[in-house]
Amino acid sequence: MPGCQPAGVIQQAGKREERGRKLDDINIFSYLCKDMKRTTILLFVALAALVGCGTGGRSGAGSPEEAAQAYVDSALHYIDGGDLVSALVQLRQAEKLLPRLDNAKTQYQICQYTGWILENTGANSKALGYMERALSYARRYGKPEYMVDVYINQANTLYNMGLNDSAWRVNLRAAEFFTQADQGQKSVILKNIAYYELLHDSLPEAEHHAYRAAMMAQDSSALGNAISLLSTIYTRQNKPQQASLLSNIAQQEKAHRMQLRMQAEYDKQVILRRQAEEKLYFSIAIIALLLVIFALTLWYYRRTQALYRRYRTRVAAIKADTLGWLSRKDATIGEMKRQIDAKTREVQQLSQQLPAQLQGDEMASSIAETKLGVDVLYAILTEDNISQYGKQEQKAVTEVMKTIDRELAYLIDNPDYALTPKETFFCIMERNGKTDAQKARSFCCSEQAVRSTKSRLSKKIDIEGIRPKAPL
Repeated sequence: MPGCQPAGVIQQAGKREERGRKLDDINIFSYLCKDMKRTTILLFVALAALVGCGTGGRSGAGSPEEAAQAYVDSALHYIDGGDLVSALVQLRQAEKLLPRLDNAKTQYQICQYTGWILENTGANSKALGYMERALSYARRYGKPEYMVDVYINQANTLYNMGLNDSAWRVNLRAAEFFTQADQGQKSVILKNIAYYELLHDSLPEAEHHAYRAAMMAQDSSALGNAISLLSTIYTRQNKPQQASLLSNIAQQEKAHRMQLRMQAEYDKQVILRRQAEEKLYFSIAIIALLLVIFALTLWYYRRTQALYRRYRTRVAAIKADTLGWLSRKDATIGEMKRQIDAKTREVQQLSQQLPAQLQGDEMASSIAETKLGVDVLYAILTEDNISQYGKQEQKAVTEVMKTIDRELAYLIDNPDYALTPKETFFCIMERNGKTDAQKARSFCCSEQAVRSTKSRLSKKIDIEGIRPKAPL
């Protein structure tokens, strides 16, 4: 007896300069590597999101219920495509999860579809075992139409095994739910009744039931089976005209089914081609995106490299100009301060054109340190309040004095004397001929305190040896 598809099986320059250039390239390259790393991470996140969208967002099931349902859905997809072997592989994976499942519907589907595939591949005995398990899950789920599906498949399997009486009894159980069954199930029940009656020569009854089966058929396969059975009955009744007519209808129906299968296969191939084209376009888009990112990165690298080189060249020129001003004997401290302030602002403007990671390099820091030293020296010589200045200001002004007054710089920078910030500032004031009253105003203290400082300092160095020179 030919098998029927179960109801519901559907869907789914100099060395120093050269070293400087190399360091520049390393700094830029290091920055760009960090930037490209962030860009790459963001790109792959975007690609993952796009791939997730392109695959329908299925990234694997979480719970056993979700995993089992995913395997069942995949099996139905293979069944629709006629690939029963792959469908069975999916169902075997789902079967491993049966002990962990609580959903009777999913359990029923696993066993029902496995049994149906085994029936259609000739493993009838194994098929019956799975159908019996499917029946128990269908009873627990409580849907009569699910039980009818199992009974129909059991009857078909028993007919295939030649156990006609057993098949008849199972079909009668399905008939008990006739009023609750759908049209397709009713058609198969009636066809099985007609087939059994044909085997027992109850031809009028067989004709009646086969005719009703044909009228209730919901798909071309069920209709073809019913017509073929009806044609056989007419032949047995010696009604050659009706048998010939139904035979022609059956042939036409068979041709129609073949045409439908061919159309379905064509539609499937069209869908597969469209999917392949979509994947191709998607791949091309990703490659184009990567090329654009690479081109932009390369352009950005070259642009940043050029900016950084111009910045380094200009900062080097500014530093040399600053040192020239500091070494001029005719320059006043006010002129020095105005020049260093202007140069510092220029360096800041140049630095703002660079990425944040490349700002504040060693040369810029050196100019900032020089500016601090000049500011401290200006405050000392103009009798501003320097009482809060500490070691940072001491270091900065000492470095500046190495260019302006090397003799004094050697004295105040000598580690053997270990001068405090206040003592260093005192020496600079003494060198520039400041009186005790002027010193007291700068330190915000009394003249007596200044004299005490001078007394302590005289124990470290020769104060009298610091002769005043022409003031800045």
